[in-house]
Amino acid sequence: MGLPRTGAAGPVKRIPGCWHAYRLRGSETRCPRAWRAEDSAHAPADKPSGPIYGPLAQIPTTGAWEVSYAGGVGPSYPPSITMRLIPRLLPGLLILTGIASAATPPAQDLFDDTILREVRLDFMDSDWWQKLKQGWPNGPDILADLTIDGIVYQGVGVRIKGNSSYFFLPPGSQKVSLNVSVDFTDPLLRVYGMKTLNLNNGIEDPTFCREVTYQNFIYGYSPNGRGNHVKLVLNGDGWGIYENIQQYNKDMLEEFYVNEDGARFKCPNNPNGPGLRYKGANKSGYTGAYEVHDDGGLADPWQVLIDTCDRITNEPLTNYDTIDDQFSIDHAMWTVALENLFMDEDSYISKGADFHVYWDLHEGRMHLHQHDGNESFGVSYFGWPGGTLWQLSPLHNGGDVNKPVLSRLWGIPEVKQRYLAHLRTMLNGGFDWTGEMEDQILAYKAMIQTEVLADDKKIYSDQDFLDNFTQNVVISDGAGGTMTAPGLQLFVEGRRSFLLAHQAVKKKAPVIPAVWHTPVNPLPGQPTRVMARVDGPDKPVGLVKLWYQPAPGRYSQIPMLDDGQSGDGLAGDGLYAVDVPFSGGIGQRVPYYVSAASATANAPMIFSPLRTEFAPLTLAFQYGQSGVKITEYMYSGTDGEYLELTNVTSAAIDLTGWSLDDESATPGTFDLSPVGPLAVGESIVISGLDPSGFASAWNLAGTRVFGPNTLAPLGRDDTINLYDAGGQLVDRLIYGDQTLPGSPRAKDQSAQVCLEGLGADNAYSWQLAFDGDAFGAWTSAGGDVGGPGTWIAVDCPGLGDAYCPANANSTGLPATLAADGDPRVAQNDLDLLCSSLPPGKFGYFLMSRTQDFRPLVGGGQGNLCLGGAIVRFAQDIQQAAQDGTASFSPDLSSLPGGVLIAPGERWSFQFWYRDSNPGVTSNFSNGVEIGFL
Repeated sequence: MGLPRTGAAGPVKRIPGCWHAYRLRGSETRCPRAWRAEDSAHAPADKPSGPIYGPLAQIPTTGAWEVSYAGGVGPSYPPSITMRLIPRLLPGLLILTGIASAATPPAQDLFDDTILREVRLDFMDSDWWQKLKQGWPNGPDILADLTIDGIVYQGVGVRIKGNSSYFFLPPGSQKVSLNVSVDFTDPLLRVYGMKTLNLNNGIEDPTFCREVTYQNFIYGYSPNGRGNHVKLVLNGDGWGIYENIQQYNKDMLEEFYVNEDGARFKCPNNPNGPGLRYKGANKSGYTGAYEVHDDGGLADPWQVLIDTCDRITNEPLTNYDTIDDQFSIDHAMWTVALENLFMDEDSYISKGADFHVYWDLHEGRMHLHQHDGNESFGVSYFGWPGGTLWQLSPLHNGGDVNKPVLSRLWGIPEVKQRYLAHLRTMLNGGFDWTGEMEDQILAYKAMIQTEVLADDKKIYSDQDFLDNFTQNVVISDGAGGTMTAPGLQLFVEGRRSFLLAHQAVKKKAPVIPAVWHTPVNPLPGQPTRVMARVDGPDKPVGLVKLWYQPAPGRYSQIPMLDDGQSGDGLAGDGLYAVDVPFSGGIGQRVPYYVSAASATANAPMIFSPLRTEFAPLTLAFQYGQSGVKITEYMYSGTDGEYLELTNVTSAAIDLTGWSLDDESATPGTFDLSPVGPLAVGESIVISGLDPSGFASAWNLAGTRVFGPNTLAPLGRDDTINLYDAGGQLVDRLIYGDQTLPGSPRAKDQSAQVCLEGLGADNAYSWQLAFDGDAFGAWTSAGGDVGGPGTWIAVDCPGLGDAYCPANANSTGLPATLAADGDPRVAQNDLDLLCSSLPPGKFGYFLMSRTQDFRPLVGGGQGNLCLGGAIVRFAQDIQQAAQDGTASFSPDLSSLPGGVLIAPGERWSFQFWYRDSNPGVTSNFSNGVEIGFL
């Protein structure tokens, strides 16, 4: 797609993976093309054009690109440089600015916690240090140039930030925390998408790892920023290791919310914070305790805060839905559970302060978010009750009327059990020193240790740093006294053991092995049923509920039944079902999850998926019953972009009055009337170039090609919308490898839809073409690969990559493991199939985040392909069928030991089984590695 075609309404919503985006028509936004050196041969197809932009021309002598407008000339860059361009209009001049680096591009994630970046600040003023100190705490900012990954960002603003991180410093210390405003002089300037850097000095933390670990843990369960470590250099002098913590702003919120432009409030540090307690109808009761950081376009943003406090404090507790309408209960329970788990002293649960609330314009309700995580892992300047280092009650401050999110909402038994269920989820998941946390923290230590030991400005000693990972350390409190920083290992182990043994936490909830809906891809209005397998613990199962969100706002709830009359099988068989009480609309996507409570007193609960409203399942309705489907596309190619439409029915369909558009979603944009009747099984091609030239390049005979499509061209991250003669949306595909990582990038190779993905608007059900594939693809004259005009119904390919050879078993063949399903964790759709097994033999599946190769392990005949902490599905014994197969669909929301798979992680799987070859022995299949999204 490239830059806007006609006009520009100014910057709007930033798309994930996109540096800046511009509104074109309607309410949709798009990402400007990220031009790269590898695309240089095809740059003309992506040039900006039209009355506003252009012309973009290549300079013959240098090979660089420049843009001219109204007599002005923008910057030029050599073709070996990787750029992300942002268009911005100045009087009489269009300038293209962007990130530029050498031919090998740096990592694009500013918060990649496996990388130790150098952050260099060069100040303009010789007395910059004095000016920084004079400007604490609110500025003014000091002008500097920022350098990261060899890229210079000119004119950033820098100031000392923080409260305790500044006035609790040892006398004369220069280890100050810094706030860097990247957009200080240029409102559009960003560093890998970020306009603010928070460089924290590690106050009260000799390890420099508390806040980074805490923030990244929260990120897996609740809307939150991330963090990593950086090496700071100021005017050429090393300032040591800092924790780089993502700013709470629109850049962060847009990753989690449909609309990140709502009202944002901060409740700053206050030992006796207001805690969202109602202080009357006048805003004067709130303005001294809260700060409005964004009014969200509301005439009076204080009113939504006052209404929220009123609802939390005064609404009868029998009105769960009424409270949830105004204030997201589930998100709040995750936030306070995380604060309690990590004993975060700067928090809602401790002070009734140091938190954010966000008024989501899309949902029309408030969300509670954590803020300021340096005093976590048990560190506390004021100390915890009884001086405990990790034995804090999970119900701490539950009786404090100044914290109504705890004292009032926990008065609703179901809310209290929801909170405790979230605690159990994290305790049985990532909060375990012997699991992933140890590996993560010790990897941080190894990465930063050399720099920390060389840092002559750090607050604590070398020995404090080395010891505090495993031992308690007594440190200065900055006010003439001392305090204890719990050892990270001791804290995690002690906190986990204490909570798991606590009476409120240890109660057993039911188990939900599986949740699904049928049909998988329902048509609009088609009756749809949600089903769940629920097993009781020691006592019978009590209430099972479906929670679903058919429209923006709170989740609705409805009981699921196991009565033999609800499409659930036999009464009492543990299979629960409910027909969804709404008619799905065209293309509607409905998030949902299931809860189950024990029949015991206080009814402990469990959810599936475990992360509830943060990562629910999705019920996706198709775009009507139209038999014309989008079956192939290529957004950029030597011989031009194209898309393919196919009639998959048994009758001709007249396309007179039909139309196409991209993500601007306007019926009638590209008229399909010239197509006329589309025959049974016929595929037509819409080309971005002249139809005859396109047909010649692809040697198409008998295929109808239409174009050129200049009104709805395709971009790298875009949408294809198909409308019928009445303007009704009948098929849609949202695609793009940047916004949907892991999906195809259809450049020089087309993307083709497999059978299961037909009409499902699922970019992960498409695959790249290669010459001679199952779709019958071939190579064009210009070297592009695709199959325009010929769609073949092909089953979706398997999931993951095979690795590590298997040895032959008693059948004479090695057991072969394959995977299928959806790589998105939230969809909970993974199928494992092992074939060529000895019939009748028993075994089970295994998984790990680490790969290994240990031949003939345990005296058996197989090779173990997994290493590290191995998860065994030993409770799900499989017996090979007579055809030598064993299949298993693990519930990703309820894995053994509470293990959680996070998006972005790669896990490896294998099957272990018994055999007789000729004596009693064992063997393994090959391994399969899956990257989850």
